[in-house]
Amino acid sequence: MHCPQCGFENIEGIHFCGKCGEKLGIVCPDCRFYNSFEFKFCGNCGLKITDGDELKKDPKSTKSQRKHVTVFFTDLSGYTAMTERLDPEEVRTILNQIFKKISVIIEKFDGFIERYIGDSVMAVFGIPKAHEDDPVRAISAAMEIHHAIKSMNPWIHDKTGHRILMHTGINTGLVVTGEVNLKNGSHGLTGLNINIASRLESLSQDDEILVGPKTYKLTNQFFNFQSLKPVPVKGKKGSLPVYKILSKKEKNLEFHKKTETSFLGRDKEISILNALWDQIVRQGIGNIVSIVGDPGIGKSRLVEEYKKQLVRADILWIESRSSYYLQKTSYGTFLEILKNYADIKASDDDIKGWNKLEEKLTLLFPDEVSDTLPYLATLLSLKINGNLSSKIRFIDGDALKTQIYRAFYLFLMRLAHEQPLVLEFEDFHWADQSSVNLLEHLIPLVRQSPLLIMLISRNTKSSPASKLKTGIQKEHHDYFTEILLSPLSKEDILDLACKNMNLDPMSSELRGLIHRKCEGNPLYLEELVRTLNTNDFIIKNEATGQYTIRPLAGKVFIPDTLRGIVESSIDRLDEEMKDLLKIASVIGRNFLYCILEAIEESRHQLDTNLSILVAENMIKEKSENPVREYFFYHDLIRDAAYETILLKHRGNLHRKVGEAIENIFYDQIERFYGLLSYHFAKGSQWNKAQEYLIKAGDQANRIAGDSEALSHYKKAMSAHEKIVGSKLDDFEKAVYHRRLGEIYFRRGEHDKALVSLKHAFKLLGVSYPFGKWETRIAILNQFAKQAIKRFFFIFNKKFTYAKLKPIDQEIIKIFETMAWIDVYINQERLAFDVVSALNHAEQISSLSAAVQGYSGVGFLFDTMGFPFIAQKYHDLAMRLIKTVEEDLITATAYHCLGYHLVFQGKWEDALASYKKSADQFQNIGHLKKWGNAKMMMSVILANQGRFAQSLEICTKIAQLGLESGDHQLRGHALHGAGFNQISKGPLDEAVINLQEAIKLLKSIPDYYALAASYTDLARCYLYDEDFATAYSMLKKTEAMIAQKGIRGFMISLFYNALAETYLTIFEKSIEIRGKVTIGVVKKYILKTIKQAKHFKCGQPKALRLNGAFFWLKGNPKKAHQFWKKGLDLCQELGSRNEEGLIYSDMGKRLNDVQYLQKAQEIFIETGARLDLAHVEKAIENLK
Repeated sequence: MHCPQCGFENIEGIHFCGKCGEKLGIVCPDCRFYNSFEFKFCGNCGLKITDGDELKKDPKSTKSQRKHVTVFFTDLSGYTAMTERLDPEEVRTILNQIFKKISVIIEKFDGFIERYIGDSVMAVFGIPKAHEDDPVRAISAAMEIHHAIKSMNPWIHDKTGHRILMHTGINTGLVVTGEVNLKNGSHGLTGLNINIASRLESLSQDDEILVGPKTYKLTNQFFNFQSLKPVPVKGKKGSLPVYKILSKKEKNLEFHKKTETSFLGRDKEISILNALWDQIVRQGIGNIVSIVGDPGIGKSRLVEEYKKQLVRADILWIESRSSYYLQKTSYGTFLEILKNYADIKASDDDIKGWNKLEEKLTLLFPDEVSDTLPYLATLLSLKINGNLSSKIRFIDGDALKTQIYRAFYLFLMRLAHEQPLVLEFEDFHWADQSSVNLLEHLIPLVRQSPLLIMLISRNTKSSPASKLKTGIQKEHHDYFTEILLSPLSKEDILDLACKNMNLDPMSSELRGLIHRKCEGNPLYLEELVRTLNTNDFIIKNEATGQYTIRPLAGKVFIPDTLRGIVESSIDRLDEEMKDLLKIASVIGRNFLYCILEAIEESRHQLDTNLSILVAENMIKEKSENPVREYFFYHDLIRDAAYETILLKHRGNLHRKVGEAIENIFYDQIERFYGLLSYHFAKGSQWNKAQEYLIKAGDQANRIAGDSEALSHYKKAMSAHEKIVGSKLDDFEKAVYHRRLGEIYFRRGEHDKALVSLKHAFKLLGVSYPFGKWETRIAILNQFAKQAIKRFFFIFNKKFTYAKLKPIDQEIIKIFETMAWIDVYINQERLAFDVVSALNHAEQISSLSAAVQGYSGVGFLFDTMGFPFIAQKYHDLAMRLIKTVEEDLITATAYHCLGYHLVFQGKWEDALASYKKSADQFQNIGHLKKWGNAKMMMSVILANQGRFAQSLEICTKIAQLGLESGDHQLRGHALHGAGFNQISKGPLDEAVINLQEAIKLLKSIPDYYALAASYTDLARCYLYDEDFATAYSMLKKTEAMIAQKGIRGFMISLFYNALAETYLTIFEKSIEIRGKVTIGVVKKYILKTIKQAKHFKCGQPKALRLNGAFFWLKGNPKKAHQFWKKGLDLCQELGSRNEEGLIYSDMGKRLNDVQYLQKAQEIFIETGARLDLAHVEKAIENLK
């Protein structure tokens, strides 16, 4: 290779000219590879360097920057004596050998030779590539260089009669790089820290290595030092502390090693966990473990140690960490579960995130992925691909919530069945309410799967997590284990210090200090020893061999609290490090490198600074690829750093974080609505805070994250009030109150919902009645409007499918929610809601609203006993659905029509209508409404005596309710199962199902279904001859029906059951017969006919009971008339089982075995085993 300095032609492969010592070739500024001058790109890494012409004109290229580096000066002692004894060429040869050794060693430790100055070398560690341990590398390189040069002394001494030695100065700190010279590879460094390193080198004696205070601070756990007298340095205020390297430490005092550390004092807790795991594996059932303790007590370390013991191929462990600033992100804890399972990173766009999730779920559900993928993807705010988008297009927040609950239930159940599963919820005391609710739904999985749920939290009393724990203890105590972590004993904390902090043996003074200050807290121990060691207060007494504390250490203030000692650790950092830590604390417990980089002003040295914070055990690196992420070593460090930020500056940082997120994640911003609202609110940028709070509220509302949505909306209103000159108009306020009303309704807070919705109506100028008589007058007024339209045959009104005006959309939405509330609490006012909604739909010519309105009014007239009028409205709805494009609307219309057909006793037509309704609800993913349609089919099948088919539907819907967390749907299904089992048997299972149904329906509350469940449970007691309980239960149910104003076909069934009970008590029960006179029986027997007048399903039983009543009264002729009518009606309806019951009643009373045998045939056909047993006993008695 040609030397540009002296022209000498050198052999290939060397870096310096053999004649003059000049560097050869172009040094790549990135990888430091030596390239030929003809190269335009580096031959090692491909970086563009320069070309020959550019080098001749200007060998400078890259711009200057500020860097945090370790600077290294080493000089040769004995050089003068050598030059006096040897020829210059021999001196050059020796120097070349020395410099070659130095070059190789520095490259070995990834340092960079900045320049050669006579017989000295200047090197830098941290340019161009930074490492977290650059100071350690620099000292290690210096020690190896010193040893290597000393090894040359025998040969040098023979030639010169003198020894040669190196002496070195090292300093760490901020420097400014000049422009990189590609010809010689130098960076042109300047700055006080270079002068300090040079000054230390000049102070050092032969074979000495002197370092500055920062280098010492970062390396004292690896090397033994001697503190020297401070020296003045030009340009620096005060004297400079100087430390002399003595040796490497055989046992370093690193406080939080990356290598294995001892785990002490938790044998009992580990034993408990191991026993649980053995049970999980052996029995295939799970457990919920709550690990509770104060900060720093060792909760995470206990879990970490337990995890190590469970390392095996057939265990899946998924972690999730909650945090304070994500408390208002709906399902935030479970979002982490999904992301960690599918390895979805913050940098992944919608397509990549979708592909990852789809791949994972398809492996789990090869044929059923559509039951989980669209809903879990929606939770992650991923765009739904292909036909699966239809699964979420038409469903509301409540329906989507049931799908999310079911998807997670199926997801975790399948995972646990594939292999034992551990879900670790770290810092669960910060969990959002939606996550807590979802976890409460999933807890029963531990009863049937090898699933271990670990809840790690502080001992807080008021958090949602604490309330969940109380509920688990009550409902699932056999599957719950609580581990309360207490402080370590004195022996354990001292043993920990000896083994993990390498302080064995300790003096009594040091032992006393550690025990007194730490109070059994392992994290305090780490911070305490760090504080003592950093200030050089821990020394080894060479005489005794014990570690002890310097006498002066006792006079130094050491905080008594863990928070205080963490703050003191932060205070020891340089200002630059503290500022970086503060910025990171604003981002959160976990923080992305890209966000930090966008905010941090010293971006050019960010890597180095982060490495230093990692080395200081302030933060840890979580991941590097594809996105770098860090997290605070402990929450207390983050909290302490955050609290030291001035409020004004803190707000500015929050604003910058929000802006960084906007800029970096602009194409997936919807994933960060909650986080953005938090940062902009903290930054007092109220316009953006309000914008994102509303978006976050809508997002939470969409997935029924009710607590978070409520919080976001309320904060949005508060933010709006703080925007100068801003004022919401009445429409915006109405939208806000309508949203609140929907949320309160879903939460079961009906009174609050009504207040919000009525206020929304008032703001929109819609009059809504309040008092009882005001409501009745308003109902008459709305019915009058309908009567006028129908009287003048206004049936051919032209409706439009165009998008409604915003105000009309709001009015329709409010009426719909009000109607659903009144279904449960005020059926009289329900009439006003339904008819008013229809009148408004006709007024604005809305096709979809009109279809729902006509179906709703038809349903209303069915419950009121006006089937002819109801038929007209159902016909109108059926006529319009031919032009409706929404499955949700047509499915609702078919559902209401099915109800009408049931009233008319047209069971086969009703089954067909409900089948269409169920299919369409299933297509759009509306589980609840699909389940309701299927349950109506089961009611029809049960009335036809097709108990097996009916029970099959009930069982399927009950399981669906369990999976989706829909207590109401499950309550309906369990009621249906109990209803079937009253005839089919066994009766004790009917009782269990009905009692569970009542418990679930009370929690809604659904008074209509609750009354039906009480009625059928009373029938169970009646058939079991527990007459007193049956009588008491029915009287209470009657009072509830009257109090709640309940109407509909259930009332007919209730009065049938009540009349049957009174009739049976009058016949058989001596105990309470005095309460049931013949007059009371007659009263309720007559009511059965009246109540069943417009509900054919209830008529056969009413006729049977009337026949029995008149038989008891001694009027067999009239009894026969009722029985005959009943049999004819059963034939018309196809009500086989009721037909059998009429024959059974006739046979028993008439002592006619033929009637009993007909009943026997029917019960065998229908599978009514309990009814069959009763009739066979009667036949046996007659024989």
